[in-house]
Amino acid sequence: MIPLHPALDITLQINLCAGDLAYAAQTVPALVATHRPSVREVLVVADGCRPQSTPWLDADRRFPATDFAARIDRLRELCASLEAKGILDRTVWLEPDPQALRSLNQRYVGIRTERSHDHLGHAFSAYFLGWESSRTRYIAHFDADIILWQQPGFSWLRAATAAIANDEILLAVSPRIAPPPAGDEMVHVEAAGSGWLPTWPLVRTGSGWHSPWFSTRCHLMDRERLQRILPLTPGRGHAGDLRAARIDSALSALYRRGVLSGSGSRLGRVLSSRIPPFPLPPEVLLHEHAQRSGRRCLYLGDPRAWFIHPDTKSDTFLRLLPRLLEVAGQRGACPAAQRGVSGVQFRAWEEFSI
Repeated sequence: MIPLHPALDITLQINLCAGDLAYAAQTVPALVATHRPSVREVLVVADGCRPQSTPWLDADRRFPATDFAARIDRLRELCASLEAKGILDRTVWLEPDPQALRSLNQRYVGIRTERSHDHLGHAFSAYFLGWESSRTRYIAHFDADIILWQQPGFSWLRAATAAIANDEILLAVSPRIAPPPAGDEMVHVEAAGSGWLPTWPLVRTGSGWHSPWFSTRCHLMDRERLQRILPLTPGRGHAGDLRAARIDSALSALYRRGVLSGSGSRLGRVLSSRIPPFPLPPEVLLHEHAQRSGRRCLYLGDPRAWFIHPDTKSDTFLRLLPRLLEVAGQRGACPAAQRGVSGVQFRAWEEFSI
């Protein structure tokens, strides 16, 4: 049988880490089932690196080493199971290998740092490894906690590649980041949990909205165009970023010993207000670099595809997840309070009936 949408030059790539264990066995198969007909390969980048301590994060307290190692073992088992079931084609691991991390980060940010996570403990190098590991021109990236709806017969990936082909300034494309509201807007920017800040520009176009802000939660990236603008440099410039990296390196031993780590300590609070954060999150790097290079992300206006995202992975989210996947992910339905808001509105979902 000929598929409705023949596979495009796209890799579906999903990030997995120890923090995703509670829900990934449900969300990953759902994302793959939606996109499998349109992609050449399904790839998981599994993060085996423990976040490093910084003035903003005490890793020993937040991610105790023994517990973290056990969770990584469970993550390896999950990835092996997903591969055995044919849900994944390939798993690439981000390992705590300083030399490999320095080489990868050098290519993407121009600094040979072995940091695997940003200054707040969020994924950093895992995004670069995803872009790096694809064997296709385009990579459709998802974080593992995304719940996406796509109308049967429609492919937001096909719309995205067509948009990139017709617009040289586009580096990436994302679907709507929330169920469409009643008016001609992408999200209710001022609403709590909207997923969008008022400081991020949005310019209406015929097919959606242009912005120099890139969603690292969900995007289709043109890897050829990305390679042309690397390394990603923040607004403070390469020299400023290098200075921040040198300060981070000089103090890293004290962070590891817990002397200066975590904003809960007095010294941590002092440092977090006085030293430049390093590394900056990938979305900040993309945003600030794009503003100088003239590159943009297109957020599609088409209402036939949208996603929602939990701002917290609470027990409520885990309890509601099967219903979210069925009602939002499969039927495209949602409570009125969810429209124009990307963050999952837990109370509205608890009261919603269909």
